[in-house]
Amino acid sequence: MNWVSRDDALAYCEYYGKRLPETWEWQYAASNGNAEQRFPWGNDESCTSCAPPQVDGRETPKPYAVDAHPDGASAAGILDMWGNIFEWTSEFRDDHSAKAVLRGGHFWRGAGTQWYFPRPVDLFEHNTLLLLSDSMDRSAGIGFRCVANFGPNLKRSEV
Repeated sequence: MNWVSRDDALAYCEYYGKRLPETWEWQYAASNGNAEQRFPWGNDESCTSCAPPQVDGRETPKPYAVDAHPDGASAAGILDMWGNIFEWTSEFRDDHSAKAVLRGGHFWRGAGTQWYFPRPVDLFEHNTLLLLSDSMDRSAGIGFRCVANFGPNLKRSEV
């Protein structure tokens, strides 16, 4: 899902008893806890079937379906963690501003620009977005995934 603000994503997750991942949780899930792993599928950056190819143009294309690149799954079997859309994670606030960490990266870059939120090189990079307002923080290139905490009364099949 894209075109949702961080507040929309938080509300959606809360409705289902879940939450957005913290940036470190997203990193851990994408790398399966391997601090040297560059991509969810390993270290092979030439794997063309693992993530969408980077494109540019004047219009943002629609994201790929979550199961479009099964070769890019993390060791835990989590699909689409890198290269399709950025994903909301941690938020940081102080008295003057707020920003959110975006993980994963989008496969599109606007034509003729070098600065437009480039896709990270690998899992060690991320972007941050200065949060302005609920309506201004929406983008075709930003989406989210929900996570749930495991507990003594929660079965894995319920997550």
